[in-house]
Amino acid sequence: MLLSIKLMALWPALARRQNLILWSAAAGAIAGIGYTLLTGMQVPTVRACIAALLVLLGIALGRSALSLRLVAVGAVIILLIRPETIAGASFQLSFAAVTAIIALHAHPRVRGWLKPRDDGWQGRMWRSFLALVLTGLAVEITLMPLALYHFHKAGLFGVLANLIAIPLTTFVVMPALALAILFDIVGLGAPFWWVTGVSLDGLVSLAHLVGNAKGAVAMVPTMPTWAFALAVLGGAVALPLDPSYSLGRAGADCDRAWRGRIVTAARPAGNRRRPPPRHHRRSRPPAFVARPRW
Repeated sequence: MLLSIKLMALWPALARRQNLILWSAAAGAIAGIGYTLLTGMQVPTVRACIAALLVLLGIALGRSALSLRLVAVGAVIILLIRPETIAGASFQLSFAAVTAIIALHAHPRVRGWLKPRDDGWQGRMWRSFLALVLTGLAVEITLMPLALYHFHKAGLFGVLANLIAIPLTTFVVMPALALAILFDIVGLGAPFWWVTGVSLDGLVSLAHLVGNAKGAVAMVPTMPTWAFALAVLGGAVALPLDPSYSLGRAGADCDRAWRGRIVTAARPAGNRRRPPPRHHRRSRPPAFVARPRW
């Protein structure tokens, strides 16, 4: 989407007359659907495509692109198409991870920690590192009961491994892979394929190093169903990290609004507050008119 909007901005006639966000969202949607069809429409790919389409739709409509509503809508769509996936580990792990990430970054305290500031590149690097650590911890804690139930084991050092694996994948593996495919058209993709291979070998070595470390894996022979149910219920109860998601606060707001409506309706017609006359209201100058400072 970013690449498409940059290319469209080079056409002045289109940039002046059309909303480039809508056109770039449409281009991203077409690319996502094409990739999904090209890969055989596997369940993880379909799930990612639906989530990407919902994000693009939210951006096009000017709404929040990442929210818990997005996760709920994506889960409902997948369950309507393939209801049997709800019992699979892939469905549970992916949606649990996405829910944990969105709930974490929606918390006001976390937003305060990670919001941009004018503190130079050191501050930006520190906030990126903090976001990576917090996200890794949230995902590891969320997925641990699911991994123990389905696979009878769970990793404990995944957060430390992700500190290296995620930047390596984002800034080395994926760009090198894209350049290798692009330069293969003219037969010059060999250096980029070599960089991709070395990077992937490094990721595999990192996985073996972390996986073979002492105490890196927690194993449980059989996790009782009631324990798994309690873990899921505890996660659902702890989910409203943001006070705006809190059911108690929503109930209090509804009760306050309902009480106000009753009080207003119970007042006599003569006692209700009326707006002041028009000539008594203070007129405000337009926001773009600068006031002189004396």
